[in-house]
Amino acid sequence: MCSSIIRCLFCFGMSVLLLSASSVTVMGEEAGYWQQKARIAFADTRYLETAYFARKALTINPDDPAMSVLLARAHHKMHAGPQHISALYQKALRLAPDNPDLLAYAAAFYLQTGNLAYASKLEARFIKACKYNCGQYWHIIKKPKASHQ
Repeated sequence: MCSSIIRCLFCFGMSVLLLSASSVTVMGEEAGYWQQKARIAFADTRYLETAYFARKALTINPDDPAMSVLLARAHHKMHAGPQHISALYQKALRLAPDNPDLLAYAAAFYLQTGNLAYASKLEARFIKACKYNCGQYWHIIKKPKASHQ
């Protein structure tokens, strides 16, 4: 009797182990898993890893504006070409045109690249999108010193 109990426990343990292993595999295929890894990597200033994880998330869910923005920000930190970064922001803006986070980061990018006219348009859309509480975003949009004169 004891050996059958041990055998059952062993079988139960193996099925739990197999279930756990399959859960990890299934979880790895979910966009949320890669999104979280991308956000953590960005917060840790690991931009190459951020780009990798964000691309994995975008392969699963290509219409995720948050991951497009995070990928754009990571590429910007890694000094990638502005055309590529601009394309990522444009894709995100098509998907979520009234998102204050997106508008703030896109406006900041275009300010830094010298496209002041488009940055101003985005800033106006940003103010309209966040309505009454824009204070939390002003640290993102920093005017170049030349525009204050």
